[in-house]
Amino acid sequence: WYAFNILAAVWFGFIHQAGVLPIQRHISRLDHGNVPYVNLVYSHTYMPPRFPLMQPKIIGGETNLPYCNNQKTKYLVHDLGSSELSYVHNRLLALISRGDYIFKKQNKSMHTLLIIPTHLLQPFHHLVKNSLHIHLLHSHGPHVSVEALGKFEPMYWDGDGEVTTMSVVFGAIYSLQQFSLSVLNVTMGHVSTVEMGQLDNKS
Repeated sequence: WYAFNILAAVWFGFIHQAGVLPIQRHISRLDHGNVPYVNLVYSHTYMPPRFPLMQPKIIGGETNLPYCNNQKTKYLVHDLGSSELSYVHNRLLALISRGDYIFKKQNKSMHTLLIIPTHLLQPFHHLVKNSLHIHLLHSHGPHVSVEALGKFEPMYWDGDGEVTTMSVVFGAIYSLQQFSLSVLNVTMGHVSTVEMGQLDNKS
């Protein structure tokens, strides 16, 4: 009974979805350069709490709030749950396209950040190809998303496809590093007409 409670406390308190709160705090400390809007797109995480973002009720108020690093920035939270990566891709394309439109019409900038388990970055990079530019800002571990474990692929072989003692050691280290949560800055890349057509059909 005691062992079960200790294991449960460690699992739910320090490992399972443990990166969400620290990542929220990190985002609140980023310098967004007084950008009016920042999209926060969450993939394969629990619903993120809003309070660590330290966003005031009145955006751009005259009162200086020492606890708020981005007083003139409004965070727009998009919780995509366990949606497929293809849906995450299309949603990012739509948000960034909307941001470009707002900038042209209203001269207001909009940034887009993606928060996603680290082990999903490789298949996501493979999916988006050159349509999005993705820049890693920060990672926090340990973080295990049970909802995304089905997409985790450990690598224990070397460049020649053989399994050796060293490949197992380095593969284990690599696998442990993948159990973290990452936040990335996402901007528009080179989008093909086919991708834009798919986007228009979904919107």
